[in-house]
Parts: sequence; structure tokens; C-alpha cells
Amino acid sequence: MLMEFVVRDCGFTQILSESILYMKCSGDIPVFVAIDVDIVIIAHKLDGMCQLFRSKLTNRFKFKDLR
Repeated sequence: MLMEFVVRDCGFTQILSESILYMKCSGDIPVFVAIDVDIVIIAHKLDGMCQLFRSKLTNRFKFKDLR
């Protein structure tokens, strides 16, 4: 359910060589999301895109932000 949300609703693409890793680019700046069971890790250089993704997550799922 979470992985479908990341791909379908947020526009990320799954990295085929790493089944838990997803990527989305804004221009030439990538945002990476790793999902393993109930853990989501976000790696980014573009804070605005990351904030938008976090906002979508909080609207759809209940989770704890440990940043």
C-alpha cells in the first residue's frame, strides 16, 4: 500500500536493482526514498520537494517523523 502510494500518487520510480529504493527528480536534483517494512528514509538536496512528499505522507498515513 505505501509503495503503491509512493509510485502512483507521488510520482517516484522504483530503482530496479534495489527493490526498496525509489527516486524522483526535480530538474537534475534527485530525491531518494527507501522503504523497508514500516521505515521510510528520505535523502534529498531539495527541501521543498521533500516537504511536499512529507505532507502527502501525513495526509494519507499515520507516522512518526524522527528527523
